Amino acid sequence: MVLPPVSRFRGWSKWQHVLTFLAIAVGAAFFVTVIVVAVPRDVLAMQLVAAYTAFAGLACLVLAVALVLTRRMPAGREATLDGEPAVLFRAWPLQWWFDVATDAALGTLGVLVFALATTSTTELLLWSLVPLAVGLWFLARAGLALTGRRHNEALWLTEREVVHDTDWGRERCDRSDVADVFGTEDGGRVLVVVHTSVHRQPCPRPFRRKEVRVGTDDMGVDCSLMGHTSDDLARWLLETVPATGSRADRRRLRR
Repeated sequence: MVLPPVSRFRGWSKWQHVLTFLAIAVGAAFFVTVIVVAVPRDVLAMQLVAAYTAFAGLACLVLAVALVLTRRMPAGREATLDGEPAVLFRAWPLQWWFDVATDAALGTLGVLVFALATTSTTELLLWSLVPLAVGLWFLARAGLALTGRRHNEALWLTEREVVHDTDWGRERCDRSDVADVFGTEDGGRVLVVVHTSVHRQPCPRPFRRKEVRVGTDDMGVDCSLMGHTSDDLARWLLETVPATGSRADRRRLRR
């Protein structure tokens, strides 16, 4: 199967990610320095916060360097989904695993702060319930990613279905139900418009970044960290999965 052309990872789409992670790394270094200089070593809770911040800052620095060295994002390839042959377009995995690792580390921090507070006063123990709750939320969020309830951004095309993985779960539709496919004006997303409702398998509500509208007729795929432009990927999908909408319908959907 002929896949869409692979694009180079460059320009503002690249450097906005690099600069963002560098800014976070610099901010983390400043915060850790303040804690080391101004906070006594025996204040263990703040030392734990400094350790987490140092870890997150170092991870951001590594990610920024990796982005600078990356010339091309992952291209489409043959794969298998639910035992069926498929073509897979998946976003750059390092940022996804960075998110999972920082979630797990932040969750561990919240639990450790609570554990330290159990040996202190009752008032401090009550206050520590807040970081405990936040920590458990982040640990559960990381657990959902590790158990497959949350996914790195990806688009699968099997013989029967179009499947979209995202950080809130998975959604899918039959190939015959695709009405139109096009890239958004900002170039960062591909919109798959469907005649019928899309079947969605979302993760639990507290762990979704946005409200998932059950029964809506579109799938928005973030391709900003994939190896193909949104226009090339949309064009390839239209050629591979011929849209069944009329020309009038497709003009209406693009507006």
